[in-house]
Amino acid sequence: MLVNINSSLMMPSQTPAATVIHPDNAAYAAMRSLNLYRLRETFNQEIDAMKTALIDADKEAQRR
Repeated sequence: MLVNINSSLMMPSQTPAATVIHPDNAAYAAMRSLNLYRLRETFNQEIDAMKTALIDADKEAQRR
């Protein structure tokens, strides 16, 4: 684990780097780095839906 973090921290300046732990998140990181409008909109919708689901789950947990 530290090797991955160190390799990202030791990148030359102005060199983008991402340390991805789970393989399925690597695809998300790659698509987000492309920064295409269509993909950005899709991700924003997914993120908004995830936030809403987490807020709803938190409210449900607090009611118990």
